[in-house]
Amino acid sequence: GAADRGTIIHDVLGGFAQAYPKALPAHALEDLLARGTEAFAEIAEAFPELHAEWWPRFTRLAAAFVDWEQARRPDLVEVYAERSGSLSIPLPDGPPFILRARADRIEYRRDGSFAIIDFKTGQPPGIREVYAGFSPQLTLEAMMLMKGAFKGLPMAKETPDLIYVHTTGGREPIKPREIKPRRDEERSV
Repeated sequence: GAADRGTIIHDVLGGFAQAYPKALPAHALEDLLARGTEAFAEIAEAFPELHAEWWPRFTRLAAAFVDWEQARRPDLVEVYAERSGSLSIPLPDGPPFILRARADRIEYRRDGSFAIIDFKTGQPPGIREVYAGFSPQLTLEAMMLMKGAFKGLPMAKETPDLIYVHTTGGREPIKPREIKPRRDEERSV
């Protein structure tokens, strides 16, 4: 189903970024397609009709993803893919609350700033949903990064950029959307 496709795409993109955290290889598209071929192999064998639908979408996504990566990488020091973090939050009564997250991608930029990126094969939440607190994933990950909760990453000095990347492989194979606060919302923790 759709969730399986999303998991495969998520794993392929995450594995690719983990393999190349600082610079892309000259053969980036070939590498990404080879990873996709391996990841979709079971689907191709068990459900050839589904593979016939999913594979062309993946190849469009892979080409667009490599273009997107090539445009972003010159401004980056490093990409941290699939990075887990935890933050202990003291509570007035009882034991602390432990907030845990796994960020799809955290980008550390040459200017010292960060971006937190979440890949979505389904429809990403809207800006209002995020800032109303109904989709808090990226905002919580940003707070965690500012508190040094992602081991091995420098602490963010200011609020990271928050970006959802819609990865459909369809007519618009990849569509990044930055989540920016409205003028009346504070950007620091």
